[in-house]
Amino acid sequence: QIAIIAFGDEAEACPGGVPPLPSGWTQLHLALDMAREADTGSMKFVIISDGLPQMQELAYRSAEKFTVPIDVIYVGKDSGGENFMREFAGKIGGEFYTDTSTMLLTTTISRMLTDSEHSGPIITE
Repeated sequence: QIAIIAFGDEAEACPGGVPPLPSGWTQLHLALDMAREADTGSMKFVIISDGLPQMQELAYRSAEKFTVPIDVIYVGKDSGGENFMREFAGKIGGEFYTDTSTMLLTTTISRMLTDSEHSGPIITE
């Protein structure tokens, strides 16, 4: 089972699995706070983002409350966003993945969810 939480100015659960079009600021901490309700210690959490969140310190504090690591998939072309997301994953104990194209996102997600032997970042160009 997969739950999707979209985030922009607000965090929004997407029970149909399709997030709305991105809009507004990047309030990652709101999505993390919502996702933490499902943190039972046996769930896998993945952040998919294209850039820098506002209130970065709140995002770190929210992520540090999880009982499991949070993996990050960066999709975009902004080096600042990529650097932040790479550092964020490292600080919260998660793996960092990147795709330069959203067309490859499904493949990356499938690999990361099924490849428990993987011990390093998957980078797909």
